[in-house]
Amino acid sequence: MIHFSVDAYGPGASPHELHKPDITDSGLIYMSTVALDFRVPDFVVDPVTQSHIYLLVEEGDTYNNTRIIKIDTDGTFIWQGPALVGNASDSSLYVRRNEDNSLQFLISTTKMMYVTQ
Repeated sequence: MIHFSVDAYGPGASPHELHKPDITDSGLIYMSTVALDFRVPDFVVDPVTQSHIYLLVEEGDTYNNTRIIKIDTDGTFIWQGPALVGNASDSSLYVRRNEDNSLQFLISTTKMMYVTQ
């Protein structure tokens, strides 16, 4: 289980944190927390491995600062895609697994719609 929380914005503040909780006999506890240096409008758990997460991120205040990055559940960076045209909005990343276990992405920004095969 993965949980994202939004923190206050401002100089030096981390816009989001990744929390990795666990369920114990006494309830829900956070096993680890990773501060992220970017805003995360949307994320999807990898439907093939389920141990990786695709994040749709916005870095900085400039236009065309949206990209997809892939991390593991501990927050370790694995991969990042190129910058996309436009800015991301909430709920604008969709990923589905094809029959051959390849992934198809649908990403929308304020200026473009992207579909990968």
